[in-house]
Amino acid sequence: MTALAFCACNVCAQLSPFFSGESNKYGYRNIHGQVIIAAKYDLAWNFTEGMSPMKANGKYGFVNDQGKVIVPTKYDSVAAFSDGLSVVKLNDKCGFIDKTGRVVVPLVYDRADNFHGDRANVCLNRKWSVLIYP
Repeated sequence: MTALAFCACNVCAQLSPFFSGESNKYGYRNIHGQVIIAAKYDLAWNFTEGMSPMKANGKYGFVNDQGKVIVPTKYDSVAAFSDGLSVVKLNDKCGFIDKTGRVVVPLVYDRADNFHGDRANVCLNRKWSVLIYP
């Protein structure tokens, strides 16, 4: 019975983006259609690893699946989380953040791919290499 209650709570917490024609913005609602985050974002995506990218005022950040903004909209671009990390870009430099929004790999790279396991391809000064983290 405990497992069933746990699963039911998990399902209730799942959010998905929706578009409001009234505000011309995106927000998030739960599976029951209840608005959890008002439509205030220019763009919103589905959740990956409990986090969703969103865009407001030309910048990107992340909201978690409980409806809380974890990473404020401050990046020029972001990628969906992969293996616990996200590629973020600011001022033409890429690095990686964790799910708390903490920069774990400094934004020094010209390009970067998502992590797969403990490795990601990164490019610095036109030279590609493999970054291993942690």
